[in-house]
Amino acid sequence: MRLISEAVGQVGIAGKFVGEGMRVSMLKSTVPAASGVSSAALDSGLYMLSSAIVTTLGIASVLLIAPVSQKLQFYALLFVCALVGFVGFAALAMGKQWQVFSNSTRAIGRLWPFNKWISAKQAVIESTENNLLNFHHEAPGAFWGSFALNFLCHALAVAEVVIILRFMGFKVPLFGALMLEGLTKLINSVGALNPGNVGT
Repeated sequence: MRLISEAVGQVGIAGKFVGEGMRVSMLKSTVPAASGVSSAALDSGLYMLSSAIVTTLGIASVLLIAPVSQKLQFYALLFVCALVGFVGFAALAMGKQWQVFSNSTRAIGRLWPFNKWISAKQAVIESTENNLLNFHHEAPGAFWGSFALNFLCHALAVAEVVIILRFMGFKVPLFGALMLEGLTKLINSVGALNPGNVGT
């Protein structure tokens, strides 16, 4: 299930949506729809949060260590601030249990073209969001364990950079590998937003 979802997800941002949809549909026979959507959303959300933190650390390392132009420093700092804001908002929303998605879809559902479709899905959306918001409080060990495993995944990616560059004859310190991994994640995330960019 995970391999199929990840393989389809390599085809740009559209592939990511299709891959997550396939994962949920494959879970349908085992768990309720809301739980399937919650598990996929939580997995992706924790990965995105941990990836944003690693990207922030990587770009901050570039600003502190690498000699870069003032223009590049400005844009890098701007992006770091946006990532910190994103992570901070996500943490605050989870801590305060803000129902961002439920309220947004309810507001969209008031518009004529979407009201029937949204009203049919509203119960699943609310149940999914409740599962996501309550997971941290009801199972903190599982939540932080999942978060730690996502960080381990990123740490292995940094170690991969070090090992590959060592095989190529370059000795790169840990901060250098972190910078490269952070910039790689930045390029991939920007590339994935371009619908014509396949395979980023």
